[in-house]
Amino acid sequence: MRGAADVAGWARAGGLEIVAAGRKEAYGGYGFRTGFVAWLRAEARRHDAIFVHGLWQYHGAAAWLALSSRDTPYYLFPHGMLDPWFAGDRRRHLKKRLYWEAIEKQVTRGARAVLFTSEAEMARAPQSFGAPWRRQELVELGIAEPAAEIEAQREAFLGRFPQLRGRRVVLFLGRLDRKKGCELLVRAFASMNRPEWDLVLAGLARMRGIARSWRGWAASGCITPGC
Repeated sequence: MRGAADVAGWARAGGLEIVAAGRKEAYGGYGFRTGFVAWLRAEARRHDAIFVHGLWQYHGAAAWLALSSRDTPYYLFPHGMLDPWFAGDRRRHLKKRLYWEAIEKQVTRGARAVLFTSEAEMARAPQSFGAPWRRQELVELGIAEPAAEIEAQREAFLGRFPQLRGRRVVLFLGRLDRKKGCELLVRAFASMNRPEWDLVLAGLARMRGIARSWRGWAASGCITPGC
């Protein structure tokens, strides 16, 4: 994880500006900020459009409150947060349903467009609470060209993990969560019986008991602990 100073340095190097908009209040992970709506209304005059990333937190509600009656439009990226996967958890589904009816429906409806990053995400999103938004678009995520020093980077990596030299690596890069199917991936990889391959899962672990579960699989021979 990057520290705040690292993120600020990375942003400056890329010509980006990070602004602390208001004072954080103690409302769990909701992200409420005093003064954020007023700041966003004033800041919107400097921009042609505002992009809102993610749902179920205060920044989306603030964008709706600040911009719904302004000339500056906002666009909303759900980033998979409308996927009906959470319907399997009755408590979580009820919580989201209540917030949807009170706030998030208006946030999606007020957006100039809701932007999805895949056709599958676009197709599944209305299955949760319908599709009240006025317009939707498919915007595929881009990726930077690889650096020119590919061989140097490969050697640097193998120098740190020499046990992987000459082996094939299957990399999962993302949040380690049941929603992502990590457990299914690990079990499927183990069933392939390809001892010359390695599976590497890299990301933030948010699965409860993940370490205990994977230690159990390793003890039973299902997986081998990573390097």
